[in-house]
Amino acid sequence: MPPSHTAVIGIDPGLRGAIVTMETATGTIIDKVPLSDEILTTYRYLYQIKAQHPSLMIALEKPAVIKGRSSLVGSFTMGRNFGALEAAIRLLYVPCQIIPPVTWTSEMHKGADGPDPKAKSLSVAKRLWPWEKFVFDEEKQRKPHDGIVDAMLIAEFLRRRIR
Repeated sequence: MPPSHTAVIGIDPGLRGAIVTMETATGTIIDKVPLSDEILTTYRYLYQIKAQHPSLMIALEKPAVIKGRSSLVGSFTMGRNFGALEAAIRLLYVPCQIIPPVTWTSEMHKGADGPDPKAKSLSVAKRLWPWEKFVFDEEKQRKPHDGIVDAMLIAEFLRRRIR
């Protein structure tokens, strides 16, 4: 039986956050964009994706402060982004699962290499999508963008849950 949602979106609402849209049946990445500072830009983007994929579902990472690793600015930005995103998603009437980082990382980081969570996420993402560069612009960026990596893994986590 095919999944009832044709696409899933993973959102990392952090300071360097990203939105990744993925096909539910195959796990193919449809699109990836940086999280905008302007909520109306993000709302319009999500509205367009919903128009293309009416049976969409979203996974939004719940903000979490990690003692000793979270900056005040980063924590504030993530909380602000989370609230604005949650409002935009509700206004679009798109089903959304709010997923704590510990929930998706405990599943997705199984067997991962790396000294810290970001390194483990990149290790897993490279294994799942070996052709992917994890950047928005391959000509300008060389280093993988951790917002893309996390948003892809959040989307994949949701995709596995609903299949």
